[in-house]
Amino acid sequence: MKNFSKFTIALFSLVIVTMFTLGLSQEASASHFRYGHLTFVRDPLNCNAVTFTLTNAFRRGGYCPNCNVGDVFTETTGATVLFFGDGNQTPVLEYKVIAVDVANDFLIARALNPGSQTDEFVTHTYAAGGPFLAEINSSARTGVEINHPNEGYRVSTLIYPSDCNNSPISSLPVIVNIIQGPASTFVVPGLNSDPGKVLRWRYATVAEMGVTGTNPPAAFGGPTSIDANTGVVTWNTTSAVVGGLYSCQVILEQRDITTDTVKTRVAVDFLSTILPPCPDVTAPDFVPPTPTCGSVIPGSVGTPISFTVQATDNSPSNVSLNAAGLPPGATMTPALPTTGNPVSSTFNWTPTSFGGQVVSFTATDSCGNQTICVISFDVPSPVELSSFISVISNNEVTLNWTTSTETNNSRFEIERSTLNSQDWNKIGSVQGNGNSNHPLSYSFVDRGLGIGNYNYRLKQIDFNGNFTYHNLSNEVVIGVPTKFELSQNYPNPFNPSTKIDFEIPVSGNVNLSVFDNSGREVSTLVNGYKNAGYYTVSFNASNLASGVYFYKIQYAAGDQSFNKVMKMALLK
Repeated sequence: MKNFSKFTIALFSLVIVTMFTLGLSQEASASHFRYGHLTFVRDPLNCNAVTFTLTNAFRRGGYCPNCNVGDVFTETTGATVLFFGDGNQTPVLEYKVIAVDVANDFLIARALNPGSQTDEFVTHTYAAGGPFLAEINSSARTGVEINHPNEGYRVSTLIYPSDCNNSPISSLPVIVNIIQGPASTFVVPGLNSDPGKVLRWRYATVAEMGVTGTNPPAAFGGPTSIDANTGVVTWNTTSAVVGGLYSCQVILEQRDITTDTVKTRVAVDFLSTILPPCPDVTAPDFVPPTPTCGSVIPGSVGTPISFTVQATDNSPSNVSLNAAGLPPGATMTPALPTTGNPVSSTFNWTPTSFGGQVVSFTATDSCGNQTICVISFDVPSPVELSSFISVISNNEVTLNWTTSTETNNSRFEIERSTLNSQDWNKIGSVQGNGNSNHPLSYSFVDRGLGIGNYNYRLKQIDFNGNFTYHNLSNEVVIGVPTKFELSQNYPNPFNPSTKIDFEIPVSGNVNLSVFDNSGREVSTLVNGYKNAGYYTVSFNASNLASGVYFYKIQYAAGDQSFNKVMKMALLK
């Protein structure tokens, strides 16, 4: 299996009794924050390169009352930026709407990479050191919250560049609603992305949450607790405010299974509302063809995943079906929320990148009883690289890479770009080995480069045409030559064409000519002023007879000169 293969999963069918009937129209106009979750994955070949996924829910009326799924807006109310923890930050973030709840006046949105209207991932490369605490912190929470009305918010994740691990992942409805009772329970799901690690759950401190009130909101009800090993929340809500809206933040820690030290952590910040007991105490059920709740569905980049989710209730009233944590590009048909009894919708998604995803499907009856069915996805990289390095020799770059496993690997295409350029050019291809569970090594040589800075990446392509990029972590610098040189032509012997390389460390006049065995000049390849650098010229001898030929370079600039003669053979 790949990076996301050995999951520590606390994802199972869970029952929460509640309903989404709470109106939020009473809140102050400045109140906007509903939900927050910040996660990341790492480039396995460059542990400092991090890709963040930031999901938030905000008040719809505060941004674009007519916003629909797919629309883009700028988060101007709270001026939310992502602080990377190393002194750098994004500008005020733009978001793409991924879900809308008209009744409760909120939208769920995913932050866009600065400068893009489509890329739902924020990227950043750290320098050595750390740990770094990436976070958003702004204002303000909803004005009708019981425990943190109109206070600020803070959602963070902890990154150790040297560990090269990925963060845990969670998903919850924006509002987790609870029927009032002495032992109300629900589960905060969690997906662990790294082998050798375990998940632990705890409540966030008020400092981590960015508030001055209480978390958990026990002071407004009875005692509450969270199971550190499962994420199960138990809350005595007999004294809680019926109809009240509470905010809560749970921290998911990834810990080393041997040392029990924290390797990373993420936060999920959400709302809860309390409803009075209902005569109908039976929650809806998820029924076939719904995949088994708590299951992990394998996938691959470019291959569609589709299944139907269906729920029923033994009462005659309708059931509302909804979802939280849909991956980028996923759709539900019909669109959610949708109602019926039974009620169903079809999930469709074609993964575009590898990693893990967690989706929480919710089924709520008219009385407020609710069931959450958590389904996760494992989209491993078809090829895992254990190394990717470059070796520079003059103006020649050798790329070496090693795979630890391969699945359906057709080939690698090698691409190059110049510094600060987004234009990648294919410069070669190396055949893959299909399927392998042992290390395999590959190499490619890029010759004849000019002075400059270059970036390289591999485009790994499987037999279905799906592809994944692997970037060289370092920039390749081809500097000015340190000496004069005239190289042996290649190929040699040749017919009818060959190439000749030469390098000059100082700009000057260069003459490169070819002579036959009698000393007669048969071709002038270069004659003029050349800047310092590396050069490759072609010689076509289609009009010459087989035999031994000589090529000579003559260089002059001020008091410097360079002369050299080499021999080559033309065989027809």
